Amino acid sequence: MLIYLIQPISALKMSAILFFNWANHNPIKRRDGEMTGKKHGAFNMNLNLSKIKEASKKHSCTVNDMMSSILSTTVYEYFENHKEDNPAR
Repeated sequence: MLIYLIQPISALKMSAILFFNWANHNPIKRRDGEMTGKKHGAFNMNLNLSKIKEASKKHSCTVNDMMSSILSTTVYEYFENHKEDNPAR
């Protein structure tokens, strides 16, 4: 019963947020001020899709499975190499 009473209020709140939201607002980083356009931590590496397709066929998996395994291995190796940077854990 309480959900039915709260639902119109939450709909009004979302409408107000969308209506009064401005274009130069970054919802990911909650900061005051304008967006600068500076990237923080972006990195791009060209991957050879034909080699990835060839490897995925060799291991009998999809390209998505291959990319997921590449990403998870990369993240694992990064954290393994940076263990000493955070001695609290």
